[in-house]
Amino acid sequence: MMAKKQLKPKIALDLTLTDRLLEALAALFAILVVAVPIAYYGELPERIPRHFDIAGQVDSHGPKHFVLIVNR
Repeated sequence: MMAKKQLKPKIALDLTLTDRLLEALAALFAILVVAVPIAYYGELPERIPRHFDIAGQVDSHGPKHFVLIVNR
C-alpha cells in the first residue's frame, strides 16, 4: 500500500536587490568557468601539467582536454 504523500509547506521568499546581484554573479561565474577554457583551448599546449609535488615540481601531465573536465 502506498503511503500518503506528505504536504510540505512552500515558502515564497522575496529576493532583495543584494540577493539578485549575488545570484547573477554566481550564474556569471558558472558560465565563465566553462567559457574561458573553451575560448583558450586552441592556445593550450598538447600536454599540460595536472599535478604538482610538494616542492612545486610537475609530477604528472595530461592531454589538454583535461582542462574541460572538473577535477575531483
